[in-house]
Amino acid sequence: LESYTAIVQQSERLSRLVDNVLDFSAIEKGAKKYSFRPHDLEQVISSAVNSCEEMIRAANIRVDIDIPFDIPVVWIDSEAIAQVMINLISNAVKYGASGEWIGIRVRNQAETIELTVSDHGAGIPKKDVPHIFGRFFRSSDTAVRSKRGTGIGLTIVQYIVDAHAGTIEVDSTVGIGTSFLITFSKENHHSLG
Repeated sequence: LESYTAIVQQSERLSRLVDNVLDFSAIEKGAKKYSFRPHDLEQVISSAVNSCEEMIRAANIRVDIDIPFDIPVVWIDSEAIAQVMINLISNAVKYGASGEWIGIRVRNQAETIELTVSDHGAGIPKKDVPHIFGRFFRSSDTAVRSKRGTGIGLTIVQYIVDAHAGTIEVDSTVGIGTSFLITFSKENHHSLG
């Protein structure tokens, strides 16, 4: 059973890596296209969390999902937003595992929909925060260097959020944790596609 779990984890990791590399290649060539349709954000988030289930379980992490009932249907490319979530969850597991908690929260504001992914992990050094969305960026921090990574996951996240006319911000404190806040404009969403 232990070896089976290890094989599943490695195959999932490899699958995420291949998806990221293929998407990054298409982005670099200017060939990445998105298909915007009305979607239930809760279903997209649940699907992404399910895709990361083995990794989450292996790291013994609790995931709290807080999505109110009043979240409207949003115009998104559901696969792309699922990839954003998978990248952020994967990072939270990788770098936030010591906190043993990931929070996913959606808020329906007057003109926007906010999606937050948080952890209680290692945090990002202040000097690295301005660079984390840059291509191939890997922190010089030894704890980060000891983890596998390509440095393209957050670049892809930023690109997808931009393609959805959204914004992404990071709030991080070393030793306390990290939160990524994605904001989608309701107005822009009706005009996408």
